[in-house]
Amino acid sequence: MALETATSTRTVDIHRPLRLVALGDSTSCGEGVGVRVALDSTWPALLAMALRAEHVCFSRPGARVRDVLSEQLAPACAQRPDVVTLLIGLNDVLRSASCPTGAQLTAVLRPFRGSTALVARLHDPTELLPLPRAARAAVLRRVGLFNAAVDEAVAATGAVLLDLAGLPELRRRDAWAVDRLHPSAHGHAVIAAGATAALGLVGSPSTARAEQVSGRLAELIWLTRHGLPYLAVHGGRLAPGALAALARC
Repeated sequence: MALETATSTRTVDIHRPLRLVALGDSTSCGEGVGVRVALDSTWPALLAMALRAEHVCFSRPGARVRDVLSEQLAPACAQRPDVVTLLIGLNDVLRSASCPTGAQLTAVLRPFRGSTALVARLHDPTELLPLPRAARAAVLRRVGLFNAAVDEAVAATGAVLLDLAGLPELRRRDAWAVDRLHPSAHGHAVIAAGATAALGLVGSPSTARAEQVSGRLAELIWLTRHGLPYLAVHGGRLAPGALAALARC
């Protein structure tokens, strides 16, 4: 069986060894503030398993689009990947003064014209957070700007689009870790299933590994041990509304 997409200049034959490179932030590498999913359980790793591909991860916690351009892009290109995944943007939405442009995202994707590139649109990160209406509106406005930039880059490069907002299971609490911002292992499986569907593959990683939802006590422990210390150091760099999102989770 072969995989062909609009972004490919060749057919990707999944009967030979392939290489998948993951670009982005903690959503792809599984490491957040006080939360962790094993690398081999992250959504790019599960997608690589579905493709029978080697998984090479350049994603890192806290990364923004500018970090992908300056730190991840060159070594990723050197890997000559068959498949490239890009899930980025939440740190840009919460921590940057301005959102990345379509031109910047196009600059990330264009070097992989000979590969199959898959890029994600962000979901609503406020859906499970009890934010005030004004703060939620501010975050959603920035998410909208970022997603518009993603759409522009997809139109320019022919990359495959994965719309996280189109995955209903991501609206469930058990799809998210204790901080409600990073996917749980089940959430990673949901994203991987969406990615395989977007690529047109038959068969998807199982999403049946529903987990026990973190209770209020676990959330308070996380907030005390990890959330508040993080805010004490980085709070001044967070965009309006982000402080409330973490402090009120």
